[in-house]
Amino acid sequence: MIPDFQTLQRQFAAYIRNPLTAELPPGCDVTRMRHYHHLFLNNFDGVLEVAFERLRSSFSDTDWSGLTRRFFQTIPQHSPYFSDVPMRFIEFLDEQTEVPLTDGQNELAAYELACFVLKTDEDSPLPDALTPNDNESAAFPVLNPDSLLFESLYPVHDVAWNPHDPAQLPTFLILVRDHTGAVQTHELSAVSARLLQLIHQHPEFTGAESISALAQELNQPVASLQPFALKQLAQWRDDQVLLGTRPRP
Repeated sequence: MIPDFQTLQRQFAAYIRNPLTAELPPGCDVTRMRHYHHLFLNNFDGVLEVAFERLRSSFSDTDWSGLTRRFFQTIPQHSPYFSDVPMRFIEFLDEQTEVPLTDGQNELAAYELACFVLKTDEDSPLPDALTPNDNESAAFPVLNPDSLLFESLYPVHDVAWNPHDPAQLPTFLILVRDHTGAVQTHELSAVSARLLQLIHQHPEFTGAESISALAQELNQPVASLQPFALKQLAQWRDDQVLLGTRPRP
């Protein structure tokens, strides 16, 4: 007896995930079904290797293959888009216990996921009244909406760093998708990172007001901080971290 369509779909999906434990759906050719299994598994593995290139290299071939296979077999995928697979993989890594990850590997996974999401997301809308190449100090700076401030105890952006090494001093990064669609990573000092946070948290501040707020937090005269801060604003404009200014909100 041939099952109803939804039952057949579930049987089909179960066999593609793991042909060793699931029964062959009635009416299906075993050779073709095993071909589908390898095709889907290889597609998942390919997406994960692109999204987590450096994380992948931190595992042995056996451990990585075991992780991706168990992920494919056990984690339901509720999205039709392969681009959503890396987020589910991060959730799987947090829950699985067969291959323990170091804290550095977990941080590297989070960093590479952030880069992948920035690269694959649609462009965010910009303010209607955006003035490029303006004076951010006297006006209201616009932070690139396709950017992300990332903080870690590990230098996750350094390709020479080993994610099995112990934690170091905090690392502050700003990830930015540029006009070509590539994600650029810029390292920040703790002071620069805080200035960027103030710009993001207080859209009602001009650049000068954000600098003044930072000076107050650091208990420093504004005049001593201003040269560094103005240079930093200009550099962020060149790096597309800031896209210009807008009218008072």
